[in-house]
Amino acid sequence: MTSEAPNLVEPKDFIFSSLVSINPVFTKPMDSHVTEGDGKHEEMDSPCSPVDESVRFLLEENSRENEPSNANHEIHNHEILLLSAVSDGDKELLTRLLKNIKDRSSSFSKSGAQDYLLNKLTAKDTGKTCLMKALLNINSNTPEIVRILISFSENNGFWDQFINAEYTEENYKGQTALHIAIERRQFEIVKYLIAKGAKINVRASGLFFNPVDKNNGFYFGETPLALAACTNQPEIVELLMNDNQTNVSMQDSFGNTVLHALVTASEGSEAHNTFIINMYDKIIRKCKNKSLEDIRNKNGLSPMQLAATTGKLEILKYILNREIKDKENRILSKRFTDWAYGPISSYLYDLHDVDTSSENSVLEIIVYNTDINNRHELLALEPLQTLLRMKWQTFARIMFSVSFLFTFTYNLAFTLLYYQPHGDKTPKALNFSGTTGIFELFGQVFIMIWATYLIVQKVIWNDVLKFLLVYVLFLCGFGVALASLIEHCPDDADCRRYNTFGRAIMELFKLTIGLGDLEMQQDSKYPGLFLLLLITYVILTFVLLLNMLIVLMGQTVDDISKDSENIWRLQRARTILEYEKCLPTCLRNKFKLGNICNISEKDRRLCLRINEVKWTEWHNQVTCLNDEPKLNGTSCSDLRDIAGPDHPKQMSQITIQVYSADG
Repeated sequence: MTSEAPNLVEPKDFIFSSLVSINPVFTKPMDSHVTEGDGKHEEMDSPCSPVDESVRFLLEENSRENEPSNANHEIHNHEILLLSAVSDGDKELLTRLLKNIKDRSSSFSKSGAQDYLLNKLTAKDTGKTCLMKALLNINSNTPEIVRILISFSENNGFWDQFINAEYTEENYKGQTALHIAIERRQFEIVKYLIAKGAKINVRASGLFFNPVDKNNGFYFGETPLALAACTNQPEIVELLMNDNQTNVSMQDSFGNTVLHALVTASEGSEAHNTFIINMYDKIIRKCKNKSLEDIRNKNGLSPMQLAATTGKLEILKYILNREIKDKENRILSKRFTDWAYGPISSYLYDLHDVDTSSENSVLEIIVYNTDINNRHELLALEPLQTLLRMKWQTFARIMFSVSFLFTFTYNLAFTLLYYQPHGDKTPKALNFSGTTGIFELFGQVFIMIWATYLIVQKVIWNDVLKFLLVYVLFLCGFGVALASLIEHCPDDADCRRYNTFGRAIMELFKLTIGLGDLEMQQDSKYPGLFLLLLITYVILTFVLLLNMLIVLMGQTVDDISKDSENIWRLQRARTILEYEKCLPTCLRNKFKLGNICNISEKDRRLCLRINEVKWTEWHNQVTCLNDEPKLNGTSCSDLRDIAGPDHPKQMSQITIQVYSADG
């Protein structure tokens, strides 16, 4: 363990940096300078404040007197000084205090002395140890403070209980010093703790780590491995993965593995998703358990299904299109390149848990999950998009046409029968002499009005209503101004026509729609000013406001068109799946998509072939097919030598045997 000062982490790197903007919700902060409640918390868990040198001297003097009347006071003072020493990085004071409590333990038996010393270094109400306190207050002396504390616990025989002590307070229950060291991004300290026996397979299951809502904590998984992975610490992940004690398949309170935690932690930003995907890929490659990705959580979801359920587009795209070339990890691939010719590549996509042939498939999750807003983007991913298109062409299109014909025929027959007179009887008409006809008329009018509202509500509320509010303000303002400029001529009827507020507004409205004239200005007191106001009104309303309304409505129509297209795609996908459910079992098996592919001796999968044309990639990367050891006497490496050092690296292909769906 080195004593060099650790690199201080920028605020953006801290896991809990976003708590700055969140109101405190925990009555027992881990190590905050702000406490809530009545202030009766024990000092062992209260914020650490600098201790004045004179007070420190007096406290140390009192600790040497050993008077019975001052026993409780001395113990309390030692606890304050211990926290102050470890958080401030005061090595000399910490050494003296540890020696002092060691001397006090000499009167106990061996086991009693160990319990006494452990209690002196641990808060009674939260379970927080001085080691945790030191790690919560990183400074240049923290590595040495950690070494002193652990050496003290080793020399006195309680190091295992001390280094693996867990928080007992409900909000941070289960958190250990290893969790805190990882959260503080202290690689060397993490390495030292593991070397000294820190348990790796522990879970921090407090309320803070399993928040009911996102403003009351953070979920990065409960294990040290999940915490390191979700906070982008590849060195620590590598360290933990290389340790034989690490149980990579360990599940937390939700049944989630580290892969589930990574999916949950992914967000919308490109940089964030990049490191999440890289970490995900790193873990599945390093893990000895190649079935790690198949583990379900308590909701019965694999990481891929969880990504679909939560609408995590980028990581779902990575999982569906993951192709690994090396033989050891080829089993982890979800896509295989069968052949390539020029810009055309033929891919085989693994349909396990993707198509409806699997229970709780990704396709069904996306189509029926209305809680995510980007379903149309998820359905555009391969192989989902091709799956839906092939299902439509195979059976859904025919079933839809038949269903449409039956429905149309039924409605036509029903209409003809309803309005066809029988004998001398005439078609039924509304009778307004009684209450029945009035209610029927009211119902029909209500249906028409409500249907019209549903059609145009988005345009009305977003554009027209805003335009009307602004227009009414202009209309009223100019109406008052113009009415006040009209001369009062009681004997002249033409003059009296315009000298009221209502008549002035009516004339202005007629001007707006192009039906008005300028006769009203003839009786104004100030014709020049009156004409200027009219021209200004026409420019503001007829020219600016109306054209602005046209632009706004055009934008709204474009937005509605896009939304309607997305809605149509989703409805089409749902229709396809509904028709598929209606098929009998024999027909469902007949229309089952995909072929059985023999990936290796013991690896047979149901795969869907998709041919893609990629001109851009073809210009940048030429694929070499190794069907034979030599190609006309020239190997792939020879081709690279001929192409020169700047030629893109060639990709070796795999040979896949494809069988029919019936085996």
